[in-house]
Amino acid sequence: MMEKYNKILIDGNNLFCRNWFVFKDSLVQLENGQTLISGPIKGSLASIKRLEKMFGAEDCQVFILWDNANSKCELRKQIDPDYKLNREKKKAIFYRSLNYLQFVLLYYKPNYSILFRHTFEADDLVKPLISKFSEYDKILLCSEDMDWSRLISQNINWYANKKLFDRHGFQRKYKFYPDGNNVTLFKAIRGDKSDSIPIGIKKIRLENLIKLLNDFDDIYDLLDGYENVNYLTPAWKDKIRENESRLRLNYQLADFLNISAEDIEQYIFKSEHSPRILFLLLKTLGYKLSEMADYTKEYHTKETYDSRTFFKYHKLKR
Repeated sequence: MMEKYNKILIDGNNLFCRNWFVFKDSLVQLENGQTLISGPIKGSLASIKRLEKMFGAEDCQVFILWDNANSKCELRKQIDPDYKLNREKKKAIFYRSLNYLQFVLLYYKPNYSILFRHTFEADDLVKPLISKFSEYDKILLCSEDMDWSRLISQNINWYANKKLFDRHGFQRKYKFYPDGNNVTLFKAIRGDKSDSIPIGIKKIRLENLIKLLNDFDDIYDLLDGYENVNYLTPAWKDKIRENESRLRLNYQLADFLNISAEDIEQYIFKSEHSPRILFLLLKTLGYKLSEMADYTKEYHTKETYDSRTFFKYHKLKR
């Protein structure tokens, strides 16, 4: 039987981007003349609905966390001006479509909330949000971003690439546990192309990398003690010495920002479920009535669709 969770946290940008590359050819024109792509929005809503159905307990709360609009964190750019410099700039229609999805979610279901704070990225918001929950909550983190795996614990699992990971499952796949600073140190050394973090030590053997993770607490501990380990040759020690600055920068870029639960309180927006508004938003995207029924049934009356009473129902002039 599938394990159920009463808190599901979803990486909104990550989910939308994956749907964008699958459904980016469905153009919709709004009343103001602007256009958006409906496919990624509908695909994202379907993905969220599927995650809740698969993993949500009866009292499940769903939180969708978002990066700032351009996925550029100013605090990290102060650490490294080249941070995400080479990330491809998305077109305006991408952000317009993403914003429309966020707007839909604000009226989607009463157990949904979205979390967004300008200048912070979604993975930075996970830890302070979790700190607001009870120690007895069962929590599922849904993201392809390995950063989210750092919070795996006894009552927190990670869902990525259609696989569910507890800490032992993570160890079987990646050969180390996601405890302490292991993931941050791993990314500092290996780099992370998706986060535009360059490689810290090129071509280091996985076996030696895992040993470093087991032997050192963080990058500062490693840089203080790598000269004393016997499984690194003098040539590898020279490489570490040559790349000390890069490794320090990488570690700071990969690490969570220090954000408290109080810092995010006013940026949690709970869905104000409105069947009428939701109906209009979904209709614009080309949803069929049968597809909308679960969430807009209070608005599904005969008058809504009967052309003879449409204007009267909506109080519109003929």
